[in-house]
Amino acid sequence: MLFLIPFIGFSQANKSIDGVLGIKFGNSKAATIASIKAHGGKLDQAHSNADVKMFMNVKFGQSMPIALIVKFINDKFYIATFLFKADVDSNTIQYYNNLISSLNDSYGMGSITKTFSKGYTDGDGKEIEAIEDGSADYHTTWNSGKGSIVIAINSKLYIGLTYQDNN
Repeated sequence: MLFLIPFIGFSQANKSIDGVLGIKFGNSKAATIASIKAHGGKLDQAHSNADVKMFMNVKFGQSMPIALIVKFINDKFYIATFLFKADVDSNTIQYYNNLISSLNDSYGMGSITKTFSKGYTDGDGKEIEAIEDGSADYHTTWNSGKGSIVIAINSKLYIGLTYQDNN
């Protein structure tokens, strides 16, 4: 009976990536917009068009992103990108790591990529400078079910978290 303990202790069912915020990939545009509004989302008409809608005030877990951008193909929900910004630039990597930790809890361990160039190295204390210079790449991916998730930091220190239908 003791040989079952490792399997019981570490057994965890990871969620399939088939949408976000309870909204399934392939949902109609009208149903998707209604669901986001039900989550408190406010449509930003000035930054939206027929196939791309931007929302403000949509909470993601314990975080409040700057915006949620939703893309549609043939009037069907296809991609959602949350945009985050740390309160202070020096907290960007910690904010990114906290988001990864939360996603790992739901989807299992993501595939982490951290690369440096132009003389920068991980742990040199210049990671933020390297990201801003385009000399560091921080991104993590998850693939499960019919979808994928990618989280990355861009050179302006915005953290983009994208859920995408891979079908």
